[in-house]
Amino acid sequence: DKVFRSFYRGSSAKTYPGSGIGLYVTEKIIHLFNGNIKVQSVPGKGTTFTIDFPH
Repeated sequence: DKVFRSFYRGSSAKTYPGSGIGLYVTEKIIHLFNGNIKVQSVPGKGTTFTIDFPH
């Protein structure tokens, strides 16, 4: 997913401060712990992130 690319910022993010590395770093940390992160987005409704870690 492109939201996990380093320095990626969505078109609507231009009005908000940030560098675009937050989700990139988050995904890398989750993978270090053998976890997985998924994103589901519905335009105009919102976005859901699901994080799973092995037992």
